[in-house]
Amino acid sequence: MIPMNPFLRFHALSLALVAAALAVEPAPAVITKLNEKGEPGTSFEETFVVSESLDGIEFLVDDPKGNNKLSLKRGSYRVTYDQTKDIDFLRADRQEAEGKIEAALPFYEKAAAGNRYFWSREEGLVGVARTSLALKKPEGAIAAADQLAKDVPRSLHLDDILALKGQAQQAKGDAAGAKATYSLLVGMTKEWGDNALIQGSIGLAGLLADEKKPAEAAAVLTPVLARLDAAKNPEMYGTVGLTLAQHHVAAGKNADAIAVLSRLAYGPVSVSAEANLRWAKLLADQPATLEEAFDHAAVAATLKGAPAGVNDQARALARSIIEKLQKAPGLSEPQKLEYRKARDNL
Repeated sequence: MIPMNPFLRFHALSLALVAAALAVEPAPAVITKLNEKGEPGTSFEETFVVSESLDGIEFLVDDPKGNNKLSLKRGSYRVTYDQTKDIDFLRADRQEAEGKIEAALPFYEKAAAGNRYFWSREEGLVGVARTSLALKKPEGAIAAADQLAKDVPRSLHLDDILALKGQAQQAKGDAAGAKATYSLLVGMTKEWGDNALIQGSIGLAGLLADEKKPAEAAAVLTPVLARLDAAKNPEMYGTVGLTLAQHHVAAGKNADAIAVLSRLAYGPVSVSAEANLRWAKLLADQPATLEEAFDHAAVAATLKGAPAGVNDQARALARSIIEKLQKAPGLSEPQKLEYRKARDNL
């Protein structure tokens, strides 16, 4: 059999999606109502979701063929779909989780082209975009994003897949297209929320960094960080903060980078460890700040739950700092001994 041309493959995927029936089975799920504080309350254990979009969710209780339809507005509920009901999506998700990206892609394509549940179509398209991008197949990511935007213009996943489209356009060298996509994301902030603003702004800042304009890139992200509440959105705050600090460093503004990192260093472990590591790196080249650099490296080296590789990088940095401290003229022998002991415990 002659192998299918990649272009034809994705064209076939698009045709399959267009041909798929709009009416799909109600999707089994558990829906939990939230109070005004966003805390969980009453749960509907036997529910079947008819549709979910930016506007809210419609579902049936107890009987997927009944007429007892209820609805909830976005932000007033939490839903968990039974992924075991779509085997193609479940296989794709597991393959990707195991790092088998190439094996995951065709299963995401099957889920996206299927006509059983709306959620697996939409999440399948996001999976196609994500794995295509990882496999350096930007055309596939762009096609999937365009398909979702066309078929479900108010999808809850539209912001995520457009961010992937922008990255795919960058990978192709289409800076103008990427800028348009990222700008569209920023414009979606009012309805899609801070995630659209963050992904769009980080993308726009990245384009400026590619043009060797790191100061302008930092200027894009500074007001975004100021808008976010570190207590309510620690992960979002950390993502923007770390990226902003990176642009400050590229612009030669280490003091500004440290000012940002100092606000991140006491947040969630996933952010704190990385912030302390970067802070230590900025201080490690100056003899006057070696001891402070060691403190931050040691924190990053010992925080449990840090992202993969951060503890090891921090441990190596801390040990290299100790070697420098052993030659520092201002330290006493007892102090140097304490640092050697610390090195042995890292």
